[in-house]
Amino acid sequence: AAVYMDADREAIAAWPETDLEDGPGPQSLAYVMYTSGSTGAPKGVMIEHGGVCNRLKWGVEFYGLNETDRVLQKASFAFDASVWEIFEPLIAGAQIVMAKPRGRIDVEYLADLMAAQQVTVAEFSPSLLRALLENEKLARCRALKRVFSGGEVLPPDVVRACSAQSRAELYNTYGPTETSIDVTHWKCGGESADNVPIGRPVAGMCVYILDERMEPVPPGMPGELCIGGIGVARGYLNAPELTADRFVADPFSGVPGARLYKSGDLARHRRDGAIEFLGRKDQQVKIRGFRIEPGEIEAALRSHPAIRQAAVVPRENGRGDSRLAAYLVAADRAPPADQDLRRFLRERLPDYMVPRAFVFLDSIPLTQSGKVDRRALPSPNGDSRPAAPKIETVESRVTEIWESVLSVQPIGADDNFFDIGGDSLTAVELMRRTEQAFGERIALSTFLGGPTIKDMAAALVRQRIAPDRSLLVKVQPGDGKPPFFFLHGDFFNGGGFYTINMARYIGADRPFYALAPHGLNGTAVPPTVEAMADDYIEMLRAVQPHGPYYVGGFCSGGSVAYEIARRLESQGEGVALVVLIAIPARTAFYHRALRAIGGAGSVIGLDAKQRVNVFLRARNMGLRLRRLYRSVRAAQPSPRINRTPPRHMPSRNDPIFGAYGRALSAYVPKRYPGRVLCLWPEQDKINGRDATAGWGRVACALQFQLIPGEHGNCVKYHLKTIAEHMRRAILQAEDGASPEHS
Repeated sequence: AAVYMDADREAIAAWPETDLEDGPGPQSLAYVMYTSGSTGAPKGVMIEHGGVCNRLKWGVEFYGLNETDRVLQKASFAFDASVWEIFEPLIAGAQIVMAKPRGRIDVEYLADLMAAQQVTVAEFSPSLLRALLENEKLARCRALKRVFSGGEVLPPDVVRACSAQSRAELYNTYGPTETSIDVTHWKCGGESADNVPIGRPVAGMCVYILDERMEPVPPGMPGELCIGGIGVARGYLNAPELTADRFVADPFSGVPGARLYKSGDLARHRRDGAIEFLGRKDQQVKIRGFRIEPGEIEAALRSHPAIRQAAVVPRENGRGDSRLAAYLVAADRAPPADQDLRRFLRERLPDYMVPRAFVFLDSIPLTQSGKVDRRALPSPNGDSRPAAPKIETVESRVTEIWESVLSVQPIGADDNFFDIGGDSLTAVELMRRTEQAFGERIALSTFLGGPTIKDMAAALVRQRIAPDRSLLVKVQPGDGKPPFFFLHGDFFNGGGFYTINMARYIGADRPFYALAPHGLNGTAVPPTVEAMADDYIEMLRAVQPHGPYYVGGFCSGGSVAYEIARRLESQGEGVALVVLIAIPARTAFYHRALRAIGGAGSVIGLDAKQRVNVFLRARNMGLRLRRLYRSVRAAQPSPRINRTPPRHMPSRNDPIFGAYGRALSAYVPKRYPGRVLCLWPEQDKINGRDATAGWGRVACALQFQLIPGEHGNCVKYHLKTIAEHMRRAILQAEDGASPEHS
């Protein structure tokens, strides 16, 4: 909340002048972090200061972190790895190198960032580490001296590859959220065994391997991994029964009130005392760092009217990555199509819980005890889908690349990349492999509009004849309703991947088009926002000649979307709704910093862009932007700066950035009588006393709604919430109802 020193002077003077109370103690609550449990429902884990401080102090001392280190901070704040990535460097006096949120799984970007910033310490999941090791740019990260891996089982071949390709030390770590980050650690070598140990406990923690009677098992025998020590959480927020079940009295410590956390993980002690992780005690698995209960997915599948039985298991794809496969027995009707099942599950489950493969069987194999015999389930590559048809030469080569990247066979020419398990990480790898094979680079926005083998092959042929410069991408065909046109404002990844799920969440029956920023496909950047709007209006009217129009935009795209609506209205065309996400009405100062960075791009290089990415997510934007603006204007050339942009960024990015900064800094939005929905991230401070980020002064029918998160992550982590607000506003506009003010 804002404190006005002049107006609130009397209220401030009424407060006592005594010293503030002491800060938190070891048993005070530090944070509540949510993790999915055996039911798939989020659980709030309550972590105390004592456990976090113990882990941070041990990490600094054991690994010798000091002021010469540069630590990569890339973990989402929703994961506890972010705690050590932030606070260990601060304790040790080391530097923090913050990755942009959308670059956390982009190996090209991360390799460039680590090389440019001379990163010495970093943590990656095994899946991401494997992708980095397969990228030639990792060789430039010569400063890297220590790598941590956690969140998934670390395959031995990844350890061997890391040892062969990097001089950095590799540590395998293990620790549930319920035990204050890490519990065990292991320095990896040239692993030849089938299982990489998770090692030994960190200081202040104890690990026991117990049988069903809570008795220790002999070395070499499997048992449940139970954890004690200062790092054990207080319990689960507002869940006393679950807390009592998982946090039990510690019979071994001799300390009154000490507790053990029953992890549900199976492990065993080796002869040398190191601990090997053997998997989950129940059916719970981890996929890409997410803890998943297959029973939850099975229950959702069985609720489909065409499914009688279901079994969901993780399957390795030959590259050490696990993906979910669903084995199904159909009811007395035709089996549903894969895309119908995915759509059905996405309405009930998070995207990461939707299986990659669906295999229909006559019956589910059972063991002698009547349980599902998961070992007898066939490979998902032998599923019941018809084999991919024979296709032309270019399509055949593209098919080989897809099957290699996704580890799925067969893939049909019309299969949607994102429906068969593709994501932004694998999309970047697909782009890289395609460019290597054909010598042609396809823009991610082009791929987004046609994410099938047939579309990609056609785009490769067109690219050689005439490069695709279209900024309009058809994300979702819909079914007869007026389309939604969305300016995704994605400068750095060039694709607006999040619009795929935004379209789905709004409704599959709504046509959805994404509009990329000017300049990304080699097009010229118009000099003003008004000129940008006129250019986009031509594209809109080619799809939809007359209103009612639905338009919206994120970040800079929001300003242009507002002007599009204003100009359409002045031309006598009906505009049903404008959606603005995370953009204030007056952005002159905000974009003056961008203009300075773009104009000085050849001097400042990527270092400045990375600083501004971090900077624009700061809460106190006003003061810090002034400081940043001055520092950018005063910047001098540095021989250490890497001037080569990441491969997924256009080579003309600096002039594009500067041109947008000049256009947006000069833009002053005018009054608009139509319906406007402004979605503002609640973690972003609104400067001044206007609680509507300035839109209330120009938008006559404004609905202003706070959403979770902040500018840098709202469309990534809170997209369902955003899309639900958009969907509700669309329905209100269709019904002619008055906007709901918040």
